Amino acid sequence: MATANTPAVKLKTELHSWYEKNLPALNQLWDEGSVKRMYLSAMNAVSRNPELLKCTKQSLTQCMMTSAELHLTPGPLEECAYVPYKDSKTNTVVAQFIPQYQGLSALAIRNGYVDSIRAGVVYENDTFEFEEGSNQYLSHKRELRGRGERIAVWCIVSLKGAGEQITVLGYDDIQGIKSKSRGANSKYSPWNSTAPTEIDSMWKKSAIKQALKTIPKSGGLAKAVEIDNAVERPDLAKPGVIDVDFTHVESETTAELKEAVKKRRGRPKKEEPIAEAAPENSDLAEKPEKPANGKPSTSDEFQRIKDRASRESGQLDMGGEVND
Repeated sequence: MATANTPAVKLKTELHSWYEKNLPALNQLWDEGSVKRMYLSAMNAVSRNPELLKCTKQSLTQCMMTSAELHLTPGPLEECAYVPYKDSKTNTVVAQFIPQYQGLSALAIRNGYVDSIRAGVVYENDTFEFEEGSNQYLSHKRELRGRGERIAVWCIVSLKGAGEQITVLGYDDIQGIKSKSRGANSKYSPWNSTAPTEIDSMWKKSAIKQALKTIPKSGGLAKAVEIDNAVERPDLAKPGVIDVDFTHVESETTAELKEAVKKRRGRPKKEEPIAEAAPENSDLAEKPEKPANGKPSTSDEFQRIKDRASRESGQLDMGGEVND
């Protein structure tokens, strides 16, 4: 029977304390009901995954912050997932926010240029035909039993006032994408899951990301793709997206929530009673941001969080490419 002294119970208690102290700020990033559902789904995910219980509190609170900023919820909706990784810098297990294909689809539709996104995995015994070009079409009839092995994946994006866009990736395309993923050899990665639906999801996400290359991307969608690239394709990731020293995240979390709210609402910089004051030696206490030898402080790693809320209202990233 679990006691209050076990690491798992201590972690859950600390996460709940962080949530209660920063709830006003989280509610400025997302509506109150959605924030509560996100938090409950996140805690349920942590409780059900023993590896997440080994993750640092700092990385888990960062995942919840990202969920609130992008309006994506883990759990049954499968819009995002919190995946444990080993941080070689600190020799700790950290949780990494990863958007799933349902989340990318939702963000693309909110983006305003897309009516709908459909995707499907093709197995060798299915009936599948497609043609690209000016006379493009796609037909996929699934076998209900004995479908065989996966051979391809397709995605159809219905654009507002611009018809449909068809994307098809073959087996070799998917294996090439998987081979470059940071999770290619990880037992925790959905690429290597024993559940067929999780592998299907990775195939679908690869096709959707390929299709999104030609879609204008607002702040939320662009950031979700950046985060996913940083996990799946570290060789193509933009510097500073997730390559941070997690031991420094917690001291900045409350301050970054304040700044995200100020950017979202356009308020002048003044103190807001977002969280209770923490003792000076507490891990929640804010620390002054002093450049050392002219180098940016740790919080510069999270400047994008401050900028993102203001971009979310509609500023578009027309030229950013989505990497596989």
